[in-house]
Amino acid sequence: MSDVRSRREPWASCCTTRPLYDEAKKALSGGNAMISDVRGGKGTLGKLATDDCALQQLRDTSTNLANATAKLNDNTTSVGKMFSDPQLYDNLTG
Repeated sequence: MSDVRSRREPWASCCTTRPLYDEAKKALSGGNAMISDVRGGKGTLGKLATDDCALQQLRDTSTNLANATAKLNDNTTSVGKMFSDPQLYDNLTG
């Protein structure tokens, strides 16, 4: 750290300017506050990170969506056939 403060390294001057230091300090402070909120269960991300029930509901919803999409892509179900068989669609829409 002494090399940075003495500005012996070419990149060191950017690390010792006050405006840059102040901006970095604000960014780190904001990041720490956000992490604290997440750990405290605040907000959507905080709920998902701390509430097992909310996370399980998200997993269930994701599974249901994947199953529904698979059925739409499957040519053996009525809806799947309607998506993949133009003649069936044309007959239904007349």
